[in-house]
Formats: sequence, structure tokens, C-alpha cells
Amino acid sequence: MDAVILAGGKSSRMGRNKAFLELDGKTFLQRQLELLRDQFDNVMISANSNHDYNTFNAPVLNDIMPEKGPIGGIYTGLVNSTGFYTFFFACDMPFLDKGLIDRLKERAKGVDVVAPQNGGMMEPLHAIYSKNCIEPIKRQIEKNDLKITNFFEQVKVNLVKIDKLELSKSYKNSLTNMNTPDDIKRLNC
Repeated sequence: MDAVILAGGKSSRMGRNKAFLELDGKTFLQRQLELLRDQFDNVMISANSNHDYNTFNAPVLNDIMPEKGPIGGIYTGLVNSTGFYTFFFACDMPFLDKGLIDRLKERAKGVDVVAPQNGGMMEPLHAIYSKNCIEPIKRQIEKNDLKITNFFEQVKVNLVKIDKLELSKSYKNSLTNMNTPDDIKRLNC
């Protein structure tokens, strides 16, 4: 199984590239790469430009279908991944939890999407997708329908209710994302 860090967003609300925000002296991207390299065969970065990410020693994927948002990054990652399954998550999630990732991996067999659900909210940008998603995503992008979950009815989906799992507080924290400068202030980053 491979992993892809989705770092191609415009960060318009944040005003700067969220992958380079820092927590405890490390960028979000550094923290994520360190954790993921022990868990996955290949770790790649999906981004709009290679030059920003040269120092991270990870392959950078440019979108096959540009300007299509996160679903375009997922499509590109699936096409380029070496495994049948790929774990995707947004670069603005600094608190990845190895335990939650392991839980998702355990529940991937026989399905095409495994995503955590916290209460009624599902997190498609912290999820595992199979190669079976490539064609449904491609058709959806060609219709310019960029909402990730709209293709889910065409594939087998397993939603993992994290509030039912032990360590759910830690798991919920791993789904926290930073979208605005106020989010960063609250963390004291």
C-alpha cells in the first residue's frame, strides 16, 4: 500500500502553503513523512509544483487533470501508485495517528474506499482508496463534478465509526485540519 499527501491546494483561507506550517519545530509535511515512511511502501506528494517540495526526498505528482481539487489529486495518486490500495490525506492534518491508519488498513480488504466517520461527518481526505476507484473518479471529473463522495455509490465503501473505537479522542484529533490563521493560533503553532 502506498500513501499520498495531498498538498496541491491553493491555501486561500490560510494565506500560505499549509504543508509548510510548523508544529514543534517541524513542518506539517515533515511530520507526516516521518510517520508514513514506516507504514507504507511508497510515500508521494500530490502538488501543483515540484520545486516547493524538492527537499523532502519524496516523489511529487503533478495532477493529470489540473485544477480539479482534491479529487484530481486522488485520481493522479491512484494512477501513479504501485499498490492496489493507497492512503490519501490532506497536508493540513498535522496530527496523523498511526493507530487510526492501521485501523483503516485492517478494514480495506474487499472494499474500495475506507474512510473514518466521526459522528455524522465522514472524512474523505483521510481515507484509503483502491484502484477500482480510478474509472468512476475519471468519469466524475470529466463531468466537472468535483465532490469526492459523489462517486461512492459506484464502489464498495466501508465507513469506520471512530467514536466507537477505543482511543477515539486520539483518532478524532488526527482528523483535525488547519484552514485559517485562527486555527493555527488556537494550536499555538
